[in-house]
Amino acid sequence: MITMLSLILSSTFLILSILHMYWGFGGKWAIASTLPTSPSGKNILNPTSFQCFFIAGGLLLFALLPLHKVGLLLTELPSWVSFYGLVAVVAIFFLRALGDFRYVGFFKKIRETQFGRLDTLIYSPLSFVISQLSLLLLLLG
Repeated sequence: MITMLSLILSSTFLILSILHMYWGFGGKWAIASTLPTSPSGKNILNPTSFQCFFIAGGLLLFALLPLHKVGLLLTELPSWVSFYGLVAVVAIFFLRALGDFRYVGFFKKIRETQFGRLDTLIYSPLSFVISQLSLLLLLLG
């Protein structure tokens, strides 16, 4: 069960990393629906290519943590690396699910935009599930 959980988390992070790399290289697919906008349609965030690649790199590192935790990543890293890395993942994605109380997260006020609807249906629940699966891996591993 722990190995399957690790593979699910790693695969999720890898897919998200690849998507951010795609955007970093200038890809446009789904970008409009993944950025928060004001009710008038103005983008709240305008990420640069560097920022997309930075997030992609972080997500790629996050993909390695569950594998290291269960021993599927053959490296000579101390166990505290995966422990504290997963603690960071739990915190980051739990806070992302809670949001900024305006545009992002379960407690956002602006919900009537395309991003707001998708955030309620997909992005915030996914962030919460990632945080809870990472916590479960920490507790069981």
